[in-house]
Parts: sequence; C-alpha cells; structure tokens
Amino acid sequence: MFQAQLLKQGLAPKTVNDIFTVLRGVWADAFSDGILKANPLDRISNVGLDVDLEHADPFSRTEIELIGKADPDRRADARIIEFNCWAGLSLSELIGLAVEDVDLETGLVNVRRALVVGEFKVPKERSTVQVVELIDPALELMREIVAAAKDAPTVEITVIQRDNITSKKMKVRFLFRSSTSGLLWSGKTLGNWFTAHLKKS
Repeated sequence: MFQAQLLKQGLAPKTVNDIFTVLRGVWADAFSDGILKANPLDRISNVGLDVDLEHADPFSRTEIELIGKADPDRRADARIIEFNCWAGLSLSELIGLAVEDVDLETGLVNVRRALVVGEFKVPKERSTVQVVELIDPALELMREIVAAAKDAPTVEITVIQRDNITSKKMKVRFLFRSSTSGLLWSGKTLGNWFTAHLKKS
C-alpha cells in the first residue's frame, strides 16, 4: 500500500526500493533487539524492476550524427533529439522550454515548467528552478534552435505550482514545435515522430 502511494507520487521503482531497504533495516534492528515480536516488512518485497528500462544505452556520437542527417526536411525536428542527447532533460521538461528560459551568453537553460498530460506544471521535487549548464555541443545546437524560434508567437500559458492548487501565468515563445503542423509537441506526438525517424536513421 505504502509502496503504491510512493509510486503514484512519481518516485522511480528503484527509489522506492531504496527507501524500503532503509526501513527494513530499522524494523529488523527493532526485531533483533526484542522491541518487536515480528518484523512486518519481512512480507513486503521490492517493487519489480524492468531490467531493460533500468539500463541506460545512450546514443553514440555517430548515431547522434545519423539522427541529425536522416531527413533534411525535418532537420528542425531532429535538433530537439540531438540537443537532448547532450542536455538530458525529461521529455516533458524539454517540450516546455521557451526562448525566455535560455541565456546564450552564460550557456545556461532554466527549466521552469514541464508539459504533463496537457498541463504545464512546475517540475516535480525541486525547491528551486533547475539550471542546466550546456556543454559545447548542446550550446551550439541551442544557438540554432533559438535563432529558428526568435519569431515564434508569444503565448500566455498557465503553470500549475508545486502545491497542485495555485497557478501562475507566463508569456513564452516555445522553442520546439512540429515543423509540419506548427503545433507544440506532446510526449506522444514527439515519440511517434521519433520512432519513424529512427527507422530512417
């Protein structure tokens, strides 16, 4: 029950298992010391992990280059994937990035929002805005991305705050839109396009 609640709050299965490792140790000590007659956590097993999902297999530099060159007509769309190979943001944070979040002079990107199931939200479990320092390949790509988005329309959005009750209005120019529809990406539309793009690559 408690494990399910932690998973529902967005914690990764490995994190939940790590928490229960500590709790099991505390209860086991209490049982060994005779404070408890039984250890209730003996009956609670770890959350099952999908080994394939837990194992990172990043693209090689050659594969990143192939992704960028696979479809010249969709070069603008391929840049989002190339950039994120170097930046490492979650898909929801990546889609929510705007011109106003980027400082090309310092090479910093402020992650202020994520697009989660159609709603903009402040990124989870962070007390402050996440600041990402871009390494050279990411910064070079970001210069191209910002140049392409400089004339993007300014839109007003509502961003739900960490308490999931209050919200804040923001005016932004999004960095990443589909080059064919002109619409802001969602996790699903970007995933569908990228799957087909990988086959071309």
